Amino acid sequence: MTGESSNRGFGIRLKNCFRSWLGELTAPFEGSLELRKSLRTWMSKPLPPFFGMGHYLGGIVVFLFGVQVITGVLLALYYLPTSSQAYQSVQFITNEIPTGRIIRELHAWSAELLIVFTALHLMRVYFWGAYKHPRELNWIIGVLLLLTFVTFAFTGYLLPWDQARYWSLTIGIEKLRNIPLLGGPLVYLMQGGEEISGLTLTRFYVLHAIVLPWIASILLLGHLLLVKRQGLADPWGEN
Repeated sequence: MTGESSNRGFGIRLKNCFRSWLGELTAPFEGSLELRKSLRTWMSKPLPPFFGMGHYLGGIVVFLFGVQVITGVLLALYYLPTSSQAYQSVQFITNEIPTGRIIRELHAWSAELLIVFTALHLMRVYFWGAYKHPRELNWIIGVLLLLTFVTFAFTGYLLPWDQARYWSLTIGIEKLRNIPLLGGPLVYLMQGGEEISGLTLTRFYVLHAIVLPWIASILLLGHLLLVKRQGLADPWGEN
């Protein structure tokens, strides 16, 4: 009993310390933003009785996207998106920068997990019928998010600019070229010319580091706002 009381007391002191620190940090903005009031309202909102493990999948997707953003920014500080320096910069990040290998692995593994958990989330929504009216738009946004994350992986795969990735892209582009009518223009647009070159790497980097993050952020924000507005779907309810 003494140990439990001690641990509980330590937890209460730690919680009060965090609240005090957070209060001092947000005090200058409290009058205009009411941050503490909003936080209390958000934290005290009750969960519906049908809330289960399946509902955590969406939160995991948001968390993994945050990991992607943070690790991506850290990698971009040292990455050089040119055909002559891209490979050397990746090796420098991996072998010379402290924790560089860990950050790179976190970025790579969280990217794969992001696609997996997004697909699982969409499967849960589909099998529970949560894509039906009035949530059709949110379902479409979720599908677009999955396609965006897959495009993230596709564009990011080339960035280390080694032989394996170069020839993998070559094979993929040849398959893309076989698409009727659109294949040729798409390949030319991706490559920036008739063949894979440094311009191809630059275009992939711009897509991966600038265009796609904005698209994913807008889609994710819209998805979360719709969830907040419509609420969670009850898979066992009358509707």
